[in-house]
Amino acid sequence: MAYLRQLREWRAERGVDLLQVFGHAQLDQPQLRLRADEAVAMMLRTLQLSGDPALGIDVGMRMRPTLHGCLG
Repeated sequence: MAYLRQLREWRAERGVDLLQVFGHAQLDQPQLRLRADEAVAMMLRTLQLSGDPALGIDVGMRMRPTLHGCLG
């Protein structure tokens, strides 16, 4: 969920209606669970709405290594 929170912050800074991307998903809820395909769909929708080919780089630059768990 950390990835989607970073993505949500990225979108909010650019003034895009987050409901178009996330609907009514409560991404701040610790118990929220999304299937991988749902998370990917949100990421792709954000890319589509933004038209920004550097989206992955911009969001990735915000992430701390600890967000990747044992891989960080």
